[in-house]
Amino acid sequence: LLDRRGQACLADPGLDDRLRAFIRQSDRFALPNKKAAYELTHIVFYLSEYGRKDPQLDANAVRSLKNVGIWAFLDGNVDLLSEICIAMRFAKCNPSDTWEAWISLKMSERRVMYRSSLERSDSYHQVFMASWLEMLRGGAGLMGLGTLASKENGVLHLEMPGTRRRALREMSQSLFTLGANRSGDWGAMQGPIGAAVSEESNAVIAVAQDGSSDFEVFFESFARATQVRRA
Repeated sequence: LLDRRGQACLADPGLDDRLRAFIRQSDRFALPNKKAAYELTHIVFYLSEYGRKDPQLDANAVRSLKNVGIWAFLDGNVDLLSEICIAMRFAKCNPSDTWEAWISLKMSERRVMYRSSLERSDSYHQVFMASWLEMLRGGAGLMGLGTLASKENGVLHLEMPGTRRRALREMSQSLFTLGANRSGDWGAMQGPIGAAVSEESNAVIAVAQDGSSDFEVFFESFARATQVRRA
């Protein structure tokens, strides 16, 4: 940014190596951590120059993106999942069709309203990221919202309702309850977890599993069974 504005900036020849070392830690990114997850997507945006070049991610970095994508889908986080899909497209790998179809569904439910004042936070960032993804897929994105603002209409308020889910939290809670009896083997844990979570969460988990061939690999890290036994 400083360089584009004609401002001198100090070169840091080791920066890219440090960033790549961070995003290669795929096991870390199987654990729900929004701060780290957004750092991951933003690093890919930086390395790819926002899609202008191939960021040349290795297999572990791509695994990190897939891991975050799975738990973001389970959590119903359309904002983060949109960033993951964008980052994966910049990295020349295909996001899950299931993820992108769900984001498109949420985009179809967005509402554009005007208020006398911005009384509370809205869904601007979620709509912006989902629209960016839509444009990368050849859609209209924000342009599809039409004329958005005028002084007469008031303050623009974007709303994307009903995106939060309980599946991720309920899966985590069930694993915590199992304690040392937990396993990183999804085939062994699917039954106990299915019995412990709600019907709604079971449905979301089933879609997440069907929508990603990497679900079992994700779960092995997500379960943290080895760490529990060591403790």
